[in-house]
Amino acid sequence: HALPGVENLNLAGNNLGVENSANLAALVEQLGGQLKYLGVSKNLLGDSGASMLAKALRRAANLKKLDVRFNRISTLGIELIMDSLADLPNMQVLDISNTGWAFGTSSSAAPKQQIFAYAKEHIPWILLNWDESE
Repeated sequence: HALPGVENLNLAGNNLGVENSANLAALVEQLGGQLKYLGVSKNLLGDSGASMLAKALRRAANLKKLDVRFNRISTLGIELIMDSLADLPNMQVLDISNTGWAFGTSSSAAPKQQIFAYAKEHIPWILLNWDESE
């Protein structure tokens, strides 16, 4: 691995944006199975960044906690992340609070309920808080 010993990576609040999402994904791929915690809240990743991150997360077999709060990710992006987490047996906590989608409050409530149902079965703790002012 390029960064031996790195199990926890917290890049919260760096405003990486979509333009740096490919670099983030590459780093997650490099860390692979050694990564246990990934914190990327407050980085404005959007759905494009979520898509790149989701692909990279498939290599993080030992990931236990993922924090993607405050990233303006829609239901589509959350679905991509959830799909990637399905292959991670150690996943325990997913924080998708304030990502930009509000559970059950719009015409897209059905997909959101499916996401919640999936998470409830596969991830012991999922944090879904949101601030309507965001």
